[in-house]
Amino acid sequence: MTVPEAQEKTRLLGFARELALRACHEIRASGRGRVTAKENPADLVTEADLRVERMLRASIGAAFPAHAVVGEELPPTTGTAQLTWYLDPIDGTANFASGLPWSSVSIAVADDSGPLVGVVAAPWQEEIFSAARGGGAFVNGHAIQVQRTPSLAGRLVLTEWAGHRPWSGMADVLLGLQDRYATVRIMGSSALALASVAAGRAAAAFIGASHPVDDMAGLLLCTEAGARAVPRDASDLDENGILVCAPEQAEQLSRLWR
Repeated sequence: MTVPEAQEKTRLLGFARELALRACHEIRASGRGRVTAKENPADLVTEADLRVERMLRASIGAAFPAHAVVGEELPPTTGTAQLTWYLDPIDGTANFASGLPWSSVSIAVADDSGPLVGVVAAPWQEEIFSAARGGGAFVNGHAIQVQRTPSLAGRLVLTEWAGHRPWSGMADVLLGLQDRYATVRIMGSSALALASVAAGRAAAAFIGASHPVDDMAGLLLCTEAGARAVPRDASDLDENGILVCAPEQAEQLSRLWR
């Protein structure tokens, strides 16, 4: 990587962190507002989701007008540069709408080679997880790494519903984890599930239905923290499924996953 490329990556990461901090402040200060449903009664959106995404898009458009933006709530935009922002203003909207303090802001930037910068912010825990490709992963400026353990016994494994439904094969995976004495948690934010693996707080995470808007930032955090990322089908990490885990667990968990 040339010096100008490294400087641009540093600039993008710093800007993404600033955006995440502003989004967290907005979420904490303004509340959820009106709650409505999108595709089904369990698919919720709040006024805060829309307000935060508009704020993020406006800031990106002012600083990087040539960049494309793909967001959770609003139509995508195109750009002339080979960089795209992926935004989930509130990942875990159902939790947020119910007053459960476990949701996050997910911001990622990708180039032609894949994820370049990723930030996952937890407003209620006041934590900012950040990573840049080739630069390691951090939480509030402190380096983090995945758990390195030969056994799942007594370890946490995280997963999420596919929307409000179990994903195909989920029951079999849960039974396999039970046999390995792992403890499973479904917390309600896939971005935070992935960040928790990156931070060594959980041994693995199974995300049964994945999309770059929700999971690109968390996936970069995991790989930069030393985790293995295993797609469920072929090599497609987009809108498919993602397993992230320590390298020592990849073989046995991949067998469960597939």
